[in-house]
Amino acid sequence: MHKASKAIMPAANSTEKCTIRTMKRIQRVKPFKPQPYWPYEWNTRPLTEADFDSYCAYSKIIVREIPLDNLPGCYLVCGKQPVIFLDDKLRGYERMFVRMHELGHHLMHPPGERFKRGRKEATEVEADAFAACALIPRPLLTRRRPDKIIEEYGYPASLIELRREILSRWAI
Repeated sequence: MHKASKAIMPAANSTEKCTIRTMKRIQRVKPFKPQPYWPYEWNTRPLTEADFDSYCAYSKIIVREIPLDNLPGCYLVCGKQPVIFLDDKLRGYERMFVRMHELGHHLMHPPGERFKRGRKEATEVEADAFAACALIPRPLLTRRRPDKIIEEYGYPASLIELRREILSRWAI
């Protein structure tokens, strides 16, 4: 049984388009609720690469960074083995965003899930929202000015706008 998904967040030069597309789509997607089996500190503090690596090791998710053509990341389940593939050219926040996006698929979208009309789009929005909350948790978003978040973390304004939209629409 195979399940594949690609991250909405593509290479650096199209980040703005991607975030705008996700912000438009979020209006059509029902909010999700955080689950107790998600990483303990999700949406409470910015998660790091070490958090991602630790959670994947604990959950026995294989992570491979390889050259991917026009695809920033991919989540697959082969048999019962979850695997996250990441483009080895990703750097900075985009690398972390794609890592968290693919982890979001693992946590929210079970293998073999059948997609009804529009559901495939919804899973991508949910995974983007999961990643945005992992990078910019609610306390950071509500206690710091956007310019300070940009300055300290190097995130683009479009990611902060997406995160604010998630908070506004879904109260996450």
